[in-house]
Amino acid sequence: MLKYIGKRLLLMSPVLLGISLILFPIMNLTPGDPARMLLGEFASQAEVEALREEMGLNDNFFVRYGRYIGSAITGSFGNSYRTGIPVVEEIASRFPSTLKLAFFAMLISACIGI
Repeated sequence: MLKYIGKRLLLMSPVLLGISLILFPIMNLTPGDPARMLLGEFASQAEVEALREEMGLNDNFFVRYGRYIGSAITGSFGNSYRTGIPVVEEIASRFPSTLKLAFFAMLISACIGI
């Protein structure tokens, strides 16, 4: 059983890499400038350029993708732009509710299915 679980966890890595290879370019092709969206419509061009530089948006695609993968592997997802709280803490605070929802959804599905 442990061998099966280990094999499944090992096979999960290429799947996650493939998903990131698909989603990262799609997110980069979406219209709009993230720095402009964060600062708002009335921000000066100098402020937008400074934020783009700070966020690393002026780097080429491969550098940004490498930084993204490196951060994902280490579990460092940065801070939320909306709240300023680390993203890992945001996820952790919502995880118990997600588990409850998943448990009761499976319970109801099992009851209906049986």
